Amino acid sequence: MRDLAWVIQSPVLLNPSCKDFQWPPDVQPDGESLSRNLVIDDDWLEQQLQQCGEWLSELDTNPKRLQDWLTARFNPRLGYYFESLVEFWLRHTNAGRRIVPHLQVKERQHTVGEFDFLLDNGGNHCAYHWEVAVKFYLYFRHADERILWYGPNSRDRLDIKLQRLFHHQLRLSAHPAAADRLRQSGVRLPVVPQLLLKGYLFYPSHGDWRNPPLRDELSAHHLRGWWTYMERFDIPNAEQDRRWVFLPRLRWLAPAVSDESDASLMNIKQLHSFCLDLLTRKQRPPLIAEMRFTDAGVWEEVSRGFVLPETWPSLGPKQ
Repeated sequence: MRDLAWVIQSPVLLNPSCKDFQWPPDVQPDGESLSRNLVIDDDWLEQQLQQCGEWLSELDTNPKRLQDWLTARFNPRLGYYFESLVEFWLRHTNAGRRIVPHLQVKERQHTVGEFDFLLDNGGNHCAYHWEVAVKFYLYFRHADERILWYGPNSRDRLDIKLQRLFHHQLRLSAHPAAADRLRQSGVRLPVVPQLLLKGYLFYPSHGDWRNPPLRDELSAHHLRGWWTYMERFDIPNAEQDRRWVFLPRLRWLAPAVSDESDASLMNIKQLHSFCLDLLTRKQRPPLIAEMRFTDAGVWEEVSRGFVLPETWPSLGPKQ
């Protein structure tokens, strides 16, 4: 339930007003578009959260529909989990209207691309193509002063992802092979593309990671965390009363909550041993949540960050 609410209410990563993220020249969205931006914005999402308030409260009381939905679509990959939650939400807000998920476009048996979601909102004179993704990128300054954003797996990079999103995936409806495929599926034309991109950006923990310099392409409200190398182990707020918990990949969305008896909670010494063991065995860099005990009698996340091997991102000397 907390992940579903996070999918709706968490801030987007990109700045919808950035000139690099405007509508393609060949797209003329109508006045009734789901959101008035190519990049779905926080204001529209806040409206959705308010409209979904009663529905979310009912689900919180009886979550069986959501549990059954996710069980039937279980996949250990975080991106698929995120998409399943998005689809569950969309099917509630678009009750009685057509939603086509994961429609592939092929040309001579070659897959050109796939629409994440196609939404037909009835009264409008178009359909909408929603491309959705959840991403986690870490700020890295190279020796030549280039600043790039890498995933924990450094083969994943924000600039490459955005290039593919804006120049391929969001333009899929303009491909010659797409029109026939859309008509065959009963999706009205034209199709207006929109992007829902959420997640976290992580900054070096030895700097002002809570208030980093803002770049024009990033939302001023994006969620942020920290990262540190294992050798330095510069964990923010390493106070005696804090605890830490390892977040498996499917717990990367909503802020972590643990009760007092949670055996997975670690003190700082235990955290160091845990991370060292994991990275020595060449496992994925762990995402760690810093936890604080509250007056409500539970441990709640107050920050999160990655502990990285010394070789990350495998591009020469560390900066």
